[in-house]
Parts: sequence; C-alpha cells; structure tokens
Amino acid sequence: MMHIVRAVVASGLLSGCVGTYPASVSGSLPDVMFLSTPSRVFTVGLSIDANDKRFSTFAYQDGFVCTAHRYPVDVGAATAESIEAILSISFNQVMTGANTGYPLQYVIEPDYVEAKMVGTLDSWVAGAYAADVEISLQASVYDQQGVLLLERPLLGRGSARSQGSVCPKAAIAVGDAATLALHDALDDFVEFVTLSPDVSRDEISAIGRGQ
Repeated sequence: MMHIVRAVVASGLLSGCVGTYPASVSGSLPDVMFLSTPSRVFTVGLSIDANDKRFSTFAYQDGFVCTAHRYPVDVGAATAESIEAILSISFNQVMTGANTGYPLQYVIEPDYVEAKMVGTLDSWVAGAYAADVEISLQASVYDQQGVLLLERPLLGRGSARSQGSVCPKAAIAVGDAATLALHDALDDFVEFVTLSPDVSRDEISAIGRGQ
C-alpha cells in the first residue's frame, strides 16, 4: 500500500492537473535605514506605476517536477509601497503622481523581472523547489523644472527554497526569492536617495514649504 501512495504522490509532482499559483511578494525597508526622522523638510513627488506589466512575469521552470503548473510573480505593489516608505522617512511628505511640481520628483520604472524555478524529487513523497529571481529597475530624480538631476539602475537578486509534497509549495520559493530580490534593489535605492541633490532654502520657499 505504501508503494502505491508513493507512486500516486510522485505522479502528482511530475504531472498533475494544470494549476496557476501566484507567488506572494512582501515589501520591506532595508535592515538599516539612513534616517529615522525626516532630515529634508520639504515635499517630494513620486511617480511609479505599480500596474506596469514589466513588474510581473511567470517563473521559468527547469527540470521535470511540477512543470505543468504556472507560477506568476508580480512585484509592482510591493515595490511602490516600499519606495514610498523609504522616501517618507527621508522627506517631510511624499506626493504620488506624475509632474507634481515639487522640488524633487522621483521616477521609478521597471526594466524587467526574471524568475526561475527548479523542482526536484527529494524522495518519492516530497519535492524540493529552488527559485531565483532578478529585478531590474531604473531610478531617476528631476528638479521642479523637469531637469534630470540623477539616475541609476537598481538591481536586486534573490534565491530561496521550499519543500512539500504538492506543487503549490513551489510558489513559496518563488515569492521568497522575489522578496529577497526586491530587498536587494531597495538597498540600492536608499543609496540613490542619499546621493540625491539637496534643495536650497530659496527653492523651498518658492513653492511653499511642506506643500
């Protein structure tokens, strides 16, 4: 009987019904933030489209385990929330939207998100899943007149593993890898913010402080 059970489980891992299992991605602040209270007491703008399709992809699957299933991953919402949170720590206020006319306007655009998942059989009753995710973003900051002041790529990579006897467990590895990749890219963004040009008191007064 045990041999029959093992055969059934293994068959499910190797083929099974086709399913779609979205990966869960969590936004987060870097471990060490450079500021605990706003040091630049003026408002900045933020332009980022969390629904941009370049924030999402399906994990490319290698190997022969759980290849009948699809594992979509979308980092758009987590990226937007995290970027806004970082700016909120650095500045007095963050206003989202394009061309808001504030002293500094941050623009974040996705280049690509790549994900790969490899499933293997640890035994006849359990599968192991390894995932790698790479996130590439472009960060730019403009002045009130729309002049580009600074830009740089933000690159993040993450790897994770999960284990289980059913293929939906593979989505855990993909989501954890994407979360780590985003965290890595956010470290680059923190550095980008610290390098952003400061704004003079005259420039702040010209538009109204904190507005």
